[in-house]
Amino acid sequence: MITDADLKALKVYVADDGIVWYILGNSPPLCSNRSVLGFMMHTAYRGVPDLRFVGIPQNAPLMLSAFIDRFKAGAGSVEVCSPLVCHTVAERHDPARVLYAMRQYERTAAVGGWHKFKVADYDSFCLVSYLHKVGGRVDDHARRLLREHPVWTPLSFIHHLDRDACCSLLALIVDPRFYINPTSMSRGSKLRAYLGLDLKTMQGVMGEGSAQRYHTRCKLVVDSWHGFAEPAYTQVERPDHFLYRIRRDRGEAKNHVVGVLRASQTYIEFLRLNWLSAVNRGRSMPSDGLFIPEYFFNSENEAFAYYDHFTKLGDSG
Repeated sequence: MITDADLKALKVYVADDGIVWYILGNSPPLCSNRSVLGFMMHTAYRGVPDLRFVGIPQNAPLMLSAFIDRFKAGAGSVEVCSPLVCHTVAERHDPARVLYAMRQYERTAAVGGWHKFKVADYDSFCLVSYLHKVGGRVDDHARRLLREHPVWTPLSFIHHLDRDACCSLLALIVDPRFYINPTSMSRGSKLRAYLGLDLKTMQGVMGEGSAQRYHTRCKLVVDSWHGFAEPAYTQVERPDHFLYRIRRDRGEAKNHVVGVLRASQTYIEFLRLNWLSAVNRGRSMPSDGLFIPEYFFNSENEAFAYYDHFTKLGDSG
């Protein structure tokens, strides 16, 4: 069912060739024959206060500009939804089909449906937009954008991260709300599957099997926490090195591939919960959000160190 809010909102999509398409009300999709910059002067863009976008990199520049314009004007809104508005990747290459799908998308915000684009979304999509613009190459500007990302404050608790790989990983994920299973909202299995965090893919990454479909994504996850590094024993016992302890303990119980896999899965769950907390409740202390250190960590020392990390950094929101 098409809602009043949906009928009033201008739904916008940037095609693969950079040309903007749009749809309003019950009218069919229209091609503006304009680039992003040109479309910002279009009567449709300037005359309709509420805009809706699919949360993908090619839409990010226009989405960011629309948010700033409407924030300055003090009127209107920007909303974003999951790329899963389309059933297949191939459908996302057809602007008309995407726009029709946007008009019929009825999922709730908690599982990738329409949600208001806020400051935390803006900070996330700044990194997505920039890396898309430069072809994925991480430079000093990308690293500065990483520090402004809503999940960076909790993520920086893990001091052994590779910041360049983290930039690429966060831009790849875009938004953790896009990977929530409607039938089991507390589980992170959908994001783990997207990143290839399964035994067969990890075996390929570690040279003990053939490369699988999501080999590159899986390797990026491991690279981002330096999963193949061998820190000194004294370093492993630090509270913020909990991933290395998981790798060691699970590796000893099973084998080294399982050790890296379980640590990588824990890392992504740490990232996912903290990110969801940041976008849903703001950049508050961890106990105020969806990530509860006492439940997540294996020891009181780890949880205490995590709280101490927030205290030293202060509220970055």
